[in-house]
Amino acid sequence: MVTSPAPRWLGILVLVATLTLIPRCGVAQFLDPDNKILCWHCNSHNAHFIGGATADAALHFMPFVKQSWETPARRVATVAIAGVGLELADYVQCRQAHSCGRPDKGFGVIDLGYDLAGAAVTELLIAGLKRVPGLKRLL
Repeated sequence: MVTSPAPRWLGILVLVATLTLIPRCGVAQFLDPDNKILCWHCNSHNAHFIGGATADAALHFMPFVKQSWETPARRVATVAIAGVGLELADYVQCRQAHSCGRPDKGFGVIDLGYDLAGAAVTELLIAGLKRVPGLKRLL
């Protein structure tokens, strides 16, 4: 099985960014204090779910990534890497504004979970739709 070097380089880029941006402060200032796991509208959980689902659906139709991300696991992993990047950007933004440690500010682990849940639901939905006669060639 020949794989593209793109996933490896993307993973290395995220690793370097993570090591560069690792906080030199306490974990409480780095992590988002969000603990409302089942609250759909709290701290933009619904937006993270929709963002993960949209990113995963977009990966299905992008011709230039078809070779690299043609399996559901790779697409969900790509959404995870993108989600980590966005959460790191959120942390950098809150650190510049000195607003870390407040709700929906900092690296949101629960937000990342909602990103992955959106991607997983999209994969399950598309897998189910492929079983419908006549729709398989559209997907």
